[in-house]
Amino acid sequence: MKKVRKIYTAIMLIFIILFFVAFNIRFDHVDDPPLSSKVCDFEQSSCVKRTKMGRFVLNANPSRIKSETEVNFKLTSKNHSRIKIKSAWLEGKDMYMGKIPLFFEANEQGFIADSMIGACTDDSMVWQMVVNIEKNNITQKLTFDFVSYR
Repeated sequence: MKKVRKIYTAIMLIFIILFFVAFNIRFDHVDDPPLSSKVCDFEQSSCVKRTKMGRFVLNANPSRIKSETEVNFKLTSKNHSRIKIKSAWLEGKDMYMGKIPLFFEANEQGFIADSMIGACTDDSMVWQMVVNIEKNNITQKLTFDFVSYR
């Protein structure tokens, strides 16, 4: 009986090892997932969102956003004169940094807001801009993810 139990244990151990090898399961190191293609890279191009209310384009100046330096956000849309921004803020996605309110002002080209990104202990951090807009008494929430650097 003991011999059968040892053989059974050995077979189970072999199956478990084969399972981990076959599915490449490793516990010693987990890679960070790559940045999603949905994260805006202002150094490469504008960030574009298409919604039922239209196409929205977000730009940042400077295009490489650094923590604790002023950044100017410009949100444009084809029909921006009929759109109202009800509220807007920035919040950290990688770690909680509170909500940084944004106050967009309308001009001929769209909406502009100045802000400053908080410092993070990491070399880079993903942020999310949330913009609640209203058009024809219908509200919609826009979100833009982007990276800031130390």
